[in-house]
Amino acid sequence: MNRTQRICDYCKKEFSNRHKRKYCSKQCSDNGKIGKTAWNKGLKGTHFSSKTEFKNGQVPWNKEKKGIHLSPKTEFKKGLTPWNKGRMYSPELRKKLSEVHKGLQAGQKHPMYGKHHSDKTKQKISEANKGKPSPNKGKPMPEELKKRLIALNKGRIPKNKGKTNIETYGKEKAEEMKRKLSEANKGKPSPMKGKKTGKVSWMKGKTFTPEQLEKLRKSHLGQKAYNKGKTYEEMFGKEKSEELKRKSSEFHKSHPSRYWLGKTRPDLVEPSRKRLLRLYASGAFPKQSNTLPERLVKEELLKRGYKERQDFFHQYPLGGRFVIDFAFPKQKIFIEVQGDYWHGSFRGKAWMQFNDTQLKNIQRFIAKREYMTKYDNGTWKLIELWESDIKKDIKSCVDKIEEAMR
Repeated sequence: MNRTQRICDYCKKEFSNRHKRKYCSKQCSDNGKIGKTAWNKGLKGTHFSSKTEFKNGQVPWNKEKKGIHLSPKTEFKKGLTPWNKGRMYSPELRKKLSEVHKGLQAGQKHPMYGKHHSDKTKQKISEANKGKPSPNKGKPMPEELKKRLIALNKGRIPKNKGKTNIETYGKEKAEEMKRKLSEANKGKPSPMKGKKTGKVSWMKGKTFTPEQLEKLRKSHLGQKAYNKGKTYEEMFGKEKSEELKRKSSEFHKSHPSRYWLGKTRPDLVEPSRKRLLRLYASGAFPKQSNTLPERLVKEELLKRGYKERQDFFHQYPLGGRFVIDFAFPKQKIFIEVQGDYWHGSFRGKAWMQFNDTQLKNIQRFIAKREYMTKYDNGTWKLIELWESDIKKDIKSCVDKIEEAMR
């Protein structure tokens, strides 16, 4: 644009002008405007102001047209429809937007990183969401999202793993949490009462391996049982303890013990005895039917070439009444392995020195011995091996068995 010469409207001096100005300087411009009336004087609402008031019959152009003006609180009412209603971003655009925003608010870049909401803010959020159902209520989590969450959390250790509530939150907060839970659930029945999930237990049909059992045993070493030395009243209170006693009494009346079974239902005694003998024969009671002295005898027999269930039987059921420790059916030999304590070794002891358990076991074995000696018209031999002799010299004990077979 070429410069032109112009005369100032205020000082009447000539000045070089390129933008068609009326005044040569700002001072002349200010002095020249003094006394002049603004073009919009008296016309309220025509100027742009945050506190514009439309009076004297003037109507704003956007009156009652909500949604047209640009406002953070825009509301689309009275038939006005937003331009993007019902429209969805295309998959390509969504992917681009996701890539653009990826990592912008992650980690330390997140505006709330290292910060926490105040108690006042938490209360406001709680009140705002009160009564509103969760947006995910009743919706199952997609399988893809499950896999992603599993992959993200793989290898992470929870901050409260192996810790109690007191260690995690402190004693005061832990007690407060317990109290709130107790008050919230007071008087309410259990949600699972009378219901069955229909799901099969993941441990059904499975047993712990010896390694797992050993780990469990070591983990509980030195730990005292939570109810050791405590009564029901101390653990559950007087009312609940009375209820537990009543339930226990009702259960035992409907499931009588073997002693009362013989008096009330004689027809069930024989099936019960046969079932117990089968359990003993199958090794279901390893502490009673597979003791250390028995294992030592069995190992020595196997070393000498005898085969189990061909040459000899371990836990041999006899006549539906007793179970014999070892039996050689071809040679007709019974072998009973006796524990020094449980079967009451008579070596240098009088009857008065045995306790009630030992006396009961002795009397039971006397009846068992009589039955074995009379079994099959007394054609079977009986060999008794004591625990102390087996531990002292197992070979000489097995030699006695072999001598009886010759």
